[in-house]
Parts: sequence; C-alpha cells; structure tokens
Amino acid sequence: MLPDAKDFAEFIARETKPGAKIIEAGIGKERTVFNILRSHGFDVLAFDLNAGEESRGSTAKIAKLSAKEALEKGLFSKAEAIYAIRPNEELLSELIKIAEKLKIKLIVRPLKDDEKPKSMKLKNYKKSIIWVFEA
Repeated sequence: MLPDAKDFAEFIARETKPGAKIIEAGIGKERTVFNILRSHGFDVLAFDLNAGEESRGSTAKIAKLSAKEALEKGLFSKAEAIYAIRPNEELLSELIKIAEKLKIKLIVRPLKDDEKPKSMKLKNYKKSIIWVFEA
C-alpha cells in the first residue's frame, strides 16, 4: 500500500472540482487512491497497459490501454486532471505531452529518487511529494 495514499488523494481532490472526471494512468494493482477518490464522488477512470483479470467484470472502470490508445479512444475527453503514481519515464513523458495537448492538469506521485521534469512543479502536501504540470 502507498503510505501517503490518503494525503495524495486529498491533494488531487483539492486541485479539482467536486465530482470531476479524473484519469489514473498506469493504475497497476494499487487501487487505494482510485477508491478514495471514487468514494468522494469523483468520476475516476483508469488505464493500464497490463490491466489484468481483476479488472474484468468489475465496476472499477479500468481499461487495458496504453496512454496513446487512451488518447485515441477519447478516454481523456472532459477530464479535469490526470494522475499517476510512480510512473516510469516513458509513461510520464507521454502524459506530459497529453496534458499539454489537452490543456489539463497532470498530478504525479513520484518515487523518492526520481528526477523531476523541468516542466513540472514540486509541491509538498502533508506526507506527499507531488509533481504538478499545468498547461
């Protein structure tokens, strides 16, 4: 479990309008932030290239897609923000391009030792270290 999941979810909630559509990129198996945001009334969708069987038949709204495929299929349509937890460099680079193109906020919870892209701002919120890209 992500030790600062509650703080990270709270930051995302504070940065977006109540009930807003938010996209989680590369959800993997860690669903804590996704579930917290959904329980607070946000319309949270997620995608992961490796979404597994645990996603099928659930109400979790998780698509087995790459970032590029998610963009092509309109997953980001009307989204207010994108967030990612510990994305790899390739995914982060793609997400920055998407956020810039669509003019939406990108919120990232990096690994402690990751190097912050110059286009992102460092924010500290309670126990969370967060990077934010605002188009």
